[in-house]
Amino acid sequence: MKRLPIIRETLNYACQFHGSRIVVKVDDKIAVNASERGIFSDIVKIRQAGMEVIVVYSEPELYQIERGLGGVDDNTAVNIAVKQKAQKLIFITNAKGVFYPSDTLISQLSINDTRGLLAKPNAVNGAMRNKLEASIKACDLGIDRVHIIGGEEGDLLLEVFTCDGVGTMIYSKTYEEIRRATANEINDVLEILREAVSKSCFDSVSIAKALDDFWVFSVDGDIHGCMKLTDHSDCKMLEVDCLVVTPRYENSDVMERLLKHALEYAATKMCQGVFINIKENILCLPIYPWFMKLGFKRDVTNRIPLIEKNAGADCWVSVL
Repeated sequence: MKRLPIIRETLNYACQFHGSRIVVKVDDKIAVNASERGIFSDIVKIRQAGMEVIVVYSEPELYQIERGLGGVDDNTAVNIAVKQKAQKLIFITNAKGVFYPSDTLISQLSINDTRGLLAKPNAVNGAMRNKLEASIKACDLGIDRVHIIGGEEGDLLLEVFTCDGVGTMIYSKTYEEIRRATANEINDVLEILREAVSKSCFDSVSIAKALDDFWVFSVDGDIHGCMKLTDHSDCKMLEVDCLVVTPRYENSDVMERLLKHALEYAATKMCQGVFINIKENILCLPIYPWFMKLGFKRDVTNRIPLIEKNAGADCWVSVL
């Protein structure tokens, strides 16, 4: 299976999920060949990561499988998840998720977006419609996330342990923040920087040593962006380095928000400005209108000392 290396890599830092509880509801058509599909193998790995997994099934005769509860419909699965105070409810189905239009997988839906989709004539019908209605109910009753995924080996692992997932996630609200990186997030930061590390002078050792200088953008605890802030006392400037955003958030305003935070932080440190080495970070920030609106201009007056790191580089400065 091509995705197994990714799964193994993900499981290496799955400790952040330790102690979480999820309810997995397996549809009858999936459960018949569950062993062949590798669903139970996925569940074993999730439990090895320290998560509690409660498995329920659609068909009563499947009661003995995995010691699950038999004869459970979607709404009953919601009630079980609420009673068990689960963080996630996962529906494993024959479909890979919710598709709209019919050839486009929707990776995320807020409950308001879900209601809007259900209101569209013939957008979602049959069993998938029931699952979306149950998902709204679950979110309204306090379940953080509901996932609808396929039943192939690795699907459950990728949906639980990776940011991008493989199916459709329904959520009630997101918790976004920009904060300092913590010691146990070194693997997350390295994963985000993987492309930058391979194409620049960044290396994992230096990043690990400088983790205290890293700030991250997180959504519900999952990191989707980072930057390193270095205070240069010689020129009273704050340098933005290792500025990277995951593909999912490349077209959003996350990078702009990170730079705004850098400017605000620089003001609290009584710095005279913020600078960023465009070439070193392999960015095209000047093409974005908001970059200029944040006050960044090419360093034509040589405000930044030509230390070895920045000599001949394309530095841009925003003076406070």
